[in-house]
Amino acid sequence: MELIKSARFVRMIWSVLLLVLLFFLSLWYLPIFRLSELNIVGNRKADINEIYYVLDEPIGKPLILLRFQPLQAKLIKTAWIAEAKISYTLPNKMEIRITEREIMAYIPYHGNYLAISNDGIALEISTQLPASGPVILLTGIELPFLGVGDRIPADTDIQRVKLLIDQMSKSFKSLVAEIKLTDARYITIVSVDNYRIQIQGNEVSTEQLNSMRTIILLMREKSMKGTITLQEGQPVFIPD
Repeated sequence: MELIKSARFVRMIWSVLLLVLLFFLSLWYLPIFRLSELNIVGNRKADINEIYYVLDEPIGKPLILLRFQPLQAKLIKTAWIAEAKISYTLPNKMEIRITEREIMAYIPYHGNYLAISNDGIALEISTQLPASGPVILLTGIELPFLGVGDRIPADTDIQRVKLLIDQMSKSFKSLVAEIKLTDARYITIVSVDNYRIQIQGNEVSTEQLNSMRTIILLMREKSMKGTITLQEGQPVFIPD
């Protein structure tokens, strides 16, 4: 009796294993389980052709081979893609939701302009600055040779600038034309109409920057140019 039960149990195990094997073989060989539709959402700057190239032309491949972790790792190595979330819909659909990097500033670069993100990635190289929208030019940084998608070395002053820009409100950013790194201690912000803000180190708050913006607007009404500095934590206007 025990032998009969044991034989039935073994046959049951082999049947389950066979079903599992048939299931995976169907995922591999049946055309219905090969990727036929890829939906990409959120890409404004990331080129669709580059995405397909990075994914090694996935259309027509068995869905079982398109594992999300390796695909995500490939996608976030491209310049514009900061995050990629991948989901599947059986039997043959895949969706990729992309979060793109934003341009933090432009750096003069071998006669062109290099757009960089706030995490220090080289996004694109252009011959001129954009004609519209908030554009911050960052000067005073020496860069090695970089290609699009490369990370700017950590020993540059990008982190100092990021900390400063993170404190800027949207309305303050709209006034900024250039950020100059004059030396290891000072950062100079130049407005679109040539007012200057001099900051020592990175010790400046959003509230202080907004107070400086208010001073610029007041001085603009009076047609007075000058420089704003922080003295004992308070913005002070120094006329030219």
